[in-house]
Amino acid sequence: MCHGTRARNITWVRAFETRERIKQRTIEALRDPKVRRKMSEYPRTHSDQVKVKISSSLRRVWGKRLMKKRLNETFFLSWRESIAVAAKKGGKEAEELDWDSYQKIKQEMLRQKLQRAAEKANLKETRAENAKKRKVERRIRKEEKGDGNGKLKRMKMCSKGRNGRKRKAKEGEDIQREMKKLTAIERSRLKQRLKRIRKKISINGAVAARGSIASVIPQNTSWEKLDLDLIKKGQMRKGVSLAEQIQVAKSRKAESIACKVLLASTSTYQCTGRAEK
Repeated sequence: MCHGTRARNITWVRAFETRERIKQRTIEALRDPKVRRKMSEYPRTHSDQVKVKISSSLRRVWGKRLMKKRLNETFFLSWRESIAVAAKKGGKEAEELDWDSYQKIKQEMLRQKLQRAAEKANLKETRAENAKKRKVERRIRKEEKGDGNGKLKRMKMCSKGRNGRKRKAKEGEDIQREMKKLTAIERSRLKQRLKRIRKKISINGAVAARGSIASVIPQNTSWEKLDLDLIKKGQMRKGVSLAEQIQVAKSRKAESIACKVLLASTSTYQCTGRAEK
């Protein structure tokens, strides 16, 4: 019967009792070390189709397990968040709680970190300052214990500092004096220059008032007489104000320029007449 079913490729439906008996016998046979040794000597490898079926079934089983696990986790998270929101809001009569969020906690941690770094930097600075003070104190003690010249050296240093300050003050006073002298010299030079300019202006004005240089000064007159006349006029102008003198000087300068232009035009006219002759 067994061979007949194999040839026809039809499954042999066994009863429940026979299946249980086969299962029990296989378990008992596997417990025997001789049977296990024989099975290990002749292993039966799976075909490619069987391997594909096993891998697909395992993937399906583990996929279902992972999906179930993730669903449980999401449900637990949503349940926990809903409880937290309800606790924060409170009931009808209760007040809403002000819990610190993640951002607030992060900012507080950053602030504490910066505060610790600043405290460390301050500690380093204070330690360095204390070390410098200790070095100075040790050096002073050694000087006082060794030769007793520490006080003298300190006095010398103080006297040097005072002398340096006095020297600097004297140098500053000398510089100020020199600057005052220079300013006085410059003022005197400027005054002399102004006098010369005024003298030139008065000369030009006298020449312009009398017409031209040829008509005013004959060939036999000298510049000394002209200077005397100008000095007399300058003495007469002392009673006049400075603004009036400036106005007169400007007008005389304009007249002198006009006289020069006329002289130039007459000279050119004479030259052209001679050329025509």
